[in-house]
Amino acid sequence: MGQQLNRTRQYVGMTACALGTLSALMAPVSAFATTTTEVTGNEGTTEVTVKAAEGNIVFEVPTVIPFAAGGDGSLIVPDSETLQISNKSIFAIHVTNMEVTQEDPWTLVKDALDSDESNSIDFKVGPETDEKDAYNASQNGGTDLSGNAKWDMGYLGSGTESLNLSASGHISHVTEDLSADGSKVATITWTVEAGQHHV
Repeated sequence: MGQQLNRTRQYVGMTACALGTLSALMAPVSAFATTTTEVTGNEGTTEVTVKAAEGNIVFEVPTVIPFAAGGDGSLIVPDSETLQISNKSIFAIHVTNMEVTQEDPWTLVKDALDSDESNSIDFKVGPETDEKDAYNASQNGGTDLSGNAKWDMGYLGSGTESLNLSASGHISHVTEDLSADGSKVATITWTVEAGQHHV
């Protein structure tokens, strides 16, 4: 189920994280500047270009990253095959930034098993060979992904329009209720742009 939004938001949770499946919504197309070139003679040329309208990207993210906590503090995702970011646009797109915000009373740390903080959590999420650390993504405006080809997605129907995500992590010193409804631990904001920005 996808919601259309101008900016992607994702909520990561433990046993169940509240996270929004979304699509970037359409913004009105701004007027294109019109220029002319003076021609001397009997022939003139005009270039024809096309670009994605600002804010006019449609994509989906998982509604939930449902971590299950083991007694040893490990976090796993029971069904990682359902975790995808999918491009629904007719042009290629790329994830340019991943920003994570912790949700009280949880504390994002580098290593939960080595932390003394109550409700400590560390986790990583991303393509299987390129998971990004949530703590790092919570600092200084997030993790820049603009030059990373592993975060490219092809146009809808290309066969490469989806990124399969994996996620893992740890928790410690838990005082929160981890019953059936789970506890929301963080919010992930994904930012995308048209095109493939790999180097």
